[in-house]
Parts: sequence; structure tokens; C-alpha cells
Amino acid sequence: MKVGSYVVAVVGILAIIAGIVLKVTGQAHGLTTLGAGAVLLILGLVGAFVLKPKSQES
Repeated sequence: MKVGSYVVAVVGILAIIAGIVLKVTGQAHGLTTLGAGAVLLILGLVGAFVLKPKSQES
């Protein structure tokens, strides 16, 4: 599950970069992409470092 959190964080970073590029070039949805990237980055970091995986007891 930790790998998935890292993937979400990386996608968030890429979306932030894309949002900045879109905003600077004056394209539509730059701010929306930037916001979505920030949310994904926060979720990925929370999943990777804050949440503890459940123990697999059987």
C-alpha cells in the first residue's frame, strides 16, 4: 500500500508542475490542475507517512 501512496504523491507532483505550466502559458484549467495536484500530493504523503498499515493477523 505504501508504493501506491508514493505513486499518488508522484502523480500529484507531476500535476502541480503541469498546472504551473498551464497557468504560466495562460491555458485554461491551470489553476484546477494545480489544485488537484496539491490534493493528490497531500493524500500521497499522508498515506505514505501518517497512516499505519493494518496488521495481517489470521
